[in-house]
Amino acid sequence: MAEIIILVKTLSVLILMRSHWLDRYYQINKYACSMPTKKSVYVFFFFLSVLSCNKGTDNNSLPPATQNGSNTMGAKINGIVWSRFPCIDCIGGGSGLTASFNDGFLHIVGDSINSSKIIVEIELDAVNVTGTGVYDLGIKGSNNITNHGEVNYYNHDNTVNYFTDLANKGTITITKLDMTKHIVSGTFAFNAVNQSNATDVKIVSQGRFDIPFIPN
Repeated sequence: MAEIIILVKTLSVLILMRSHWLDRYYQINKYACSMPTKKSVYVFFFFLSVLSCNKGTDNNSLPPATQNGSNTMGAKINGIVWSRFPCIDCIGGGSGLTASFNDGFLHIVGDSINSSKIIVEIELDAVNVTGTGVYDLGIKGSNNITNHGEVNYYNHDNTVNYFTDLANKGTITITKLDMTKHIVSGTFAFNAVNQSNATDVKIVSQGRFDIPFIPN
């Protein structure tokens, strides 16, 4: 009986991840993919990568701050390590990370599953990006197309969202934006407040990313 309960919980998490990443995929690519056939192909391979990539989680260490497209991302959330590394034995070498850059809009999302089987996501959005430099993170707009940071927690029956705002801010520093090799690298730090409880704040520190991005 215990084995059956564990199996049911695991399947629930995978179904949640699939649904969640479908929503995220169409957000990320609404500007980048205009042809239905191309989008369908991307979705298929993207799901294969995501569903096989959680082996890339390392809850003990942050990845180094590299600039070579190593497909890594990490930070501390209230002092607890959150990180993603490439998984060499996963389908496509997936890491649960995705980035897109289109007409100055940079969108980065990383997801992992913690020990409690909860999906923990960090999202970074920056507009009017012209190259390397520091970009402020503040309030999230109704259409998401603003400079902001997020920490989101998902499980099968609950979602908790933390956003930067006018009182809880941060920065994303782009140290490399290679338009030839399609690599974006940088660092980030921000405070994000629970959208249902203003006294609950997540402090994201020592953030870094080095990710191949989907060009426009």
